[in-house]
Amino acid sequence: MAIIIDDLKNDVVELAKSTVQNYVSEAIIDGKAFIDTIEDDLLVWMTGYAEGKMTKEEMESLIRGKKDLAEMKALKQKGLAKVKIDQFVNGIIDQTISRILKV
Repeated sequence: MAIIIDDLKNDVVELAKSTVQNYVSEAIIDGKAFIDTIEDDLLVWMTGYAEGKMTKEEMESLIRGKKDLAEMKALKQKGLAKVKIDQFVNGIIDQTISRILKV
């Protein structure tokens, strides 16, 4: 399952390039930090989902509930608009859910 975490971090790089072109390095730092912050929970939830102990909807809800932990300090320091930061964070969350559902 650690491979999935690495894949999620790679997804962050691609998402940063496509959503915040002028702030790619800051977005990568912030996005990877967010994945690191929720990694332990993700591993527990992936296991629970794979074992049939939680539904798709429950897992999605838990992941979306972690949005507030996405601090995005580097992007905020650079002055990126809140709307763009939210778009980036939502992209990370959507990609995380999508990747976990493929497992």
